[in-house]
Amino acid sequence: MAFVGSVGGVRAGRAAAATARCTSRKAAPAARLRMAKDGAPDFEIRWDDLFPADTEFAKMFAKERTKDVKPVANTVQAFFNSYARPIPTVYSSLVNETLTTTHLSVYHAMFTYDAMFAYGFKESFDRFFAFYPDEEQRKRLFTCMLQALELDEKKLVSDASAVKAWTEGKTVADLMAIADGSSEDTSCPGLVSAFKVAREKKPMFYHFSRMFSLGIVYLLEAVGGKTTQEEADKIAEKLGKTSYYIKDAMDQYRAGMERLKAAEQLYAEVNARDSKRLAERLAEKAKRAEEEALRAENEPEPVQPEV
Repeated sequence: MAFVGSVGGVRAGRAAAATARCTSRKAAPAARLRMAKDGAPDFEIRWDDLFPADTEFAKMFAKERTKDVKPVANTVQAFFNSYARPIPTVYSSLVNETLTTTHLSVYHAMFTYDAMFAYGFKESFDRFFAFYPDEEQRKRLFTCMLQALELDEKKLVSDASAVKAWTEGKTVADLMAIADGSSEDTSCPGLVSAFKVAREKKPMFYHFSRMFSLGIVYLLEAVGGKTTQEEADKIAEKLGKTSYYIKDAMDQYRAGMERLKAAEQLYAEVNARDSKRLAERLAEKAKRAEEEALRAENEPEPVQPEV
């Protein structure tokens, strides 16, 4: 990280003195005076030199410090370039929110893709976009979102399907046993591995993604559990993590579904009104055509003059 600025006159002298003091130390140089192309001194301070990171966390993610991170805007733009279709207003905000929150997870330095993330993403899409007007466009929407996020669609769908299949016939006790590692059930290795990593990684080194949290919410529902704060506390305790993210996912899920249902109802009412108006116009047009036909039929034929 660097702060660069031009210095002139007296300030240039002070900058030069500061540079001399900094560079005279045996530690890594913190600042130096350079001559810019226009001849003006260019004073540069590097905080990496002033305060070298020497913690376990910093060492683990040292390679990330100078890494270029893909901006959210690039992901959103990539999606719209690929999809290139109008999206109903009801769903446009959902698309943007999903792309944004998932991008922030996928490009997080501590993010680890797993089957729970896949399950959370796929199940969220299936629930929130269940009544998308066009089924073919719904499938294309899903594909374009994953492409923009640089996620493997085939793998994600496969991992999500495996987790969903595991829930059949399972109970809350089965889920809790998988979460705390006491279960001997290995029928879904991806699920077991996801919870194992979440359990074993320290909170500082683990990214609790929104999709992972939503996956837990959906799992609780699928095995007949209650999506309450008490259940969130229980499963979070099994993982050795805070329950904040699970509770937040529960709240976001409920609020999102309520907004979607209200918007879809309004959308349906508007469509119904438009359809009714169209039907009335067509009926009126048909009535006029019928009246004109009757008039034409009842009008006497013109008498042809005798030759």
